[in-house]
Amino acid sequence: VTKPTAPTRVGYVFKGWYTDADFTNPYEFDVLEKGSVTLYAKWKAIMHNVTFDSDNGEVAVVKSIQETFKVPQPSEPKKPGYQFLGWYLPNETTTYDFNSTIQGAIELKAKWEAIIHTVTFDSTGGSIVPKQRIQETQSVNEPIKPTYLGFQFLGWYTDTTYQTRYVFTEKITEPVTLYAKWDMILHTIHFDSDGGNLVKDQIIQESKNVVAPNVPVKVGYKFIGWYVSGISNPYDFKELIKGPITLKAKWEAVMHPVTFNSDGGSVVGTQSVQETKAVSKPTAPTKAGYKFVGWSKSGETMLYDFTDLLSGPLTLKANWEVVMYPVTFDSDGGSVVVSQSVQETKTVSEPTAPTKVGYRFAGWSRSSETKLYDFTELLRGPLSLKANWEAIMHSVTFDSDGGSVVVSQSIQETKVVSEPTVPTKAGYKFVGWSKSGETKLYDFTELVNGPLTLKAKWEVVMHPVTFDSDGGSVVVSQFQRKPVTSS
Repeated sequence: VTKPTAPTRVGYVFKGWYTDADFTNPYEFDVLEKGSVTLYAKWKAIMHNVTFDSDNGEVAVVKSIQETFKVPQPSEPKKPGYQFLGWYLPNETTTYDFNSTIQGAIELKAKWEAIIHTVTFDSTGGSIVPKQRIQETQSVNEPIKPTYLGFQFLGWYTDTTYQTRYVFTEKITEPVTLYAKWDMILHTIHFDSDGGNLVKDQIIQESKNVVAPNVPVKVGYKFIGWYVSGISNPYDFKELIKGPITLKAKWEAVMHPVTFNSDGGSVVGTQSVQETKAVSKPTAPTKAGYKFVGWSKSGETMLYDFTDLLSGPLTLKANWEVVMYPVTFDSDGGSVVVSQSVQETKTVSEPTAPTKVGYRFAGWSRSSETKLYDFTELLRGPLSLKANWEAIMHSVTFDSDGGSVVVSQSIQETKVVSEPTVPTKAGYKFVGWSKSGETKLYDFTELVNGPLTLKAKWEVVMHPVTFDSDGGSVVVSQFQRKPVTSS
């Protein structure tokens, strides 16, 4: 019998041909048959593992399911604080379809969603406390204490009658609203009239204001106000209290103002002096360019006597004398510059620049300084200024007119030029130097007054040449610049 192609069956694998329905005798195709024969195909079901990962700490369950069969849907797993959403294949966003047939091994994983409960905080008039979203089986985070002006926070309660205080370590199982409990804060306000008539204390709730009492009375004094110890300003009865306080009456004797007119000098503060007391002599004011002499009453020239007793308001005016300083000018050999007398804090008038032969004026400096004096500077004391000079230099060049080079000179104005070494020129004799365009020789005792160019003057050097014709006709002699020898 020729062995046929192996048959196929969905969900099974072919295991061979058998001569009996019980699959005990496998058929051998190399045996010759002598009659008819019936062969039975043997099949083995294809099984696949289905793994259920419940993602709740329990061991994964593995079931063996035949290919092309449906996976039986298991009972829902449990996970504290979570709601079961279904079974999912890896990387799938939709739940597994238990009506589908299996084609291979798969892993199904449970998907969960946390169960969240809202915790609401009712601060019952206090500052706002944000809600919390807490997962079931977790405890509520105790919030920062709320605040409520005039009240002390006593805790969070589960009921509006404040019978049960909430314990923040408890696990939450449902939405909850918590209520803040408060207690009113009261403070005693004590009034110290400091010798005046008695003023009763007040009991005031925190964050409320104190009621201003009637003005107290004290013989011989004027009531100024109520003050808190250590505070310079009077108590503000609109201020909300934060604790117990003592308010003390402040009194003032009958006083008179004493003002000081410094007449352009530094400010001198007004004094408030009790009647029949002497005025305190203030620190002497200052005024740029002036010396303080003393104080006088307005319209008087006589200086004020600070031992006098005050009888009423008083204005005193400062008396001043102008302060002058000498300013001298050392022209250092130049023309004379007249001294000045300048008021303190004024500027020195810059004088006309002095002159000095052979020099250019470069400005004024303080003695022992090199920096030029700034005539916008305000005078603070006696001053001596010294002139700065720069020598006026001129260039003297020498044109040797084809002779050897002669180096130029830089000569100060009104000085003489140094006569240079005589230049040389082949075939010529040096005669002297002349100014450009002139024939007369330059006088080296002459004083320089500007740039100068000197040009060399030369004379040709001639040599006689004679001819001895040795009995022949006469040949006339010649003069040449260079000696010539006849042959």
